[in-house]
Amino acid sequence: MSSNDKFAQREAERERKVNEARASVHQEHEKSYSALREGQERELEQERLKSKQLAEEKKDELIEIRKRQAQELAELEKQIEANVKEQVQNRQQEGREEAQRRKEQLEKQQKELENQAALRRAQLNDSSNIMKNGEKLRQECLNRLREDRKKEQKEMNAQILEMNQKLHETRIKGEERLQELDEKRNEEQKQQLLKKERVILNGIANSEALSRSLAIEDGFERFKQHTVTLRNKHRGFSNEYDSIEPQLIKMHERMKKGKDLDICDMDELTSALRVFRDQAAVFSAEGSTAENDFQQHIADLIELLRQLMININSIKAAADDYGEEGETNKDGIAEPLAKISELMKAVGVLMQQFNVIGRDHLQETLAIQMKQAQSSRHQALEGPPAYGSEKQKIIAALTEN
Repeated sequence: MSSNDKFAQREAERERKVNEARASVHQEHEKSYSALREGQERELEQERLKSKQLAEEKKDELIEIRKRQAQELAELEKQIEANVKEQVQNRQQEGREEAQRRKEQLEKQQKELENQAALRRAQLNDSSNIMKNGEKLRQECLNRLREDRKKEQKEMNAQILEMNQKLHETRIKGEERLQELDEKRNEEQKQQLLKKERVILNGIANSEALSRSLAIEDGFERFKQHTVTLRNKHRGFSNEYDSIEPQLIKMHERMKKGKDLDICDMDELTSALRVFRDQAAVFSAEGSTAENDFQQHIADLIELLRQLMININSIKAAADDYGEEGETNKDGIAEPLAKISELMKAVGVLMQQFNVIGRDHLQETLAIQMKQAQSSRHQALEGPPAYGSEKQKIIAALTEN
């Protein structure tokens, strides 16, 4: 298979992965959006039924009170009428003094009854106003709830629009980058895979970040789980490199001597590096006590992994070129091997920042780990060459939880 065919095959594979990732993100977003809308509609319906039930109960209670007050008012009016009749009869039957005394007594009693009747009328009026105000308050609550739901819907639509815009911008950037790669294929063929993957990972990271914004933060435990997963991916990548490093050193020696190269399959190494880099790209520091610091650490880590991928690809390209030319390469792959060794140490030091113990002890732990990282870096500068067993011990210490 020619070099151009390999490039075309890799390009088609990367494009297929981009489409699958975009479809997966879109499907997850649609599920989250539908579930949120159903939950809002159920909540609104429950609030409406609850408000209606409370209003009916209050209305029945007020109606019962009005009936009782109306009965009391009717009885008072009957007593007033009876007193008036009795007063008239007393005037006719009794003497003037007795009639006058009874008159005053009845007038006093009538005033009291009239006051009670006025109080009952006021209570009836108040109960009527309470019923009106209760219905008005219920409508206001329902309207306010509808406004809140509209506001939430509007914010969600804005987030969806922003996500679609970023996906579109990511796709445009990817197309422009692919066009540049086509124009500079002879000059940048060794770096095409890295650049395409970088565009894809940026798009996936942005999509996942937007999707996560629709969910409520999971807190510190989720952040801690992210750090554990990231360290596990780092450990997997380090193990892959440790297992293939002797083969790379042997490849370097055979290149210098002009001998044929043994088969050195680096697919597992590059796959582990991609998994490590993907985990770093989706890493979320939300819930930590130093979110900005961890975001900066992640940015530094992604840059180191990008350089690692460049040097690993340069080794693969050197092996391909050597196999095609069949000439002695005096320099071999010493430069990318040395660069990879330096980058592996830097990644190991940086990964110590992610050995999270607990929220209350986070700052103290980071200070201790920084001191250990500086000590490890000092030992690495004064220690044996990069290909010695001491280097493997340093990496194991840095990645140990």
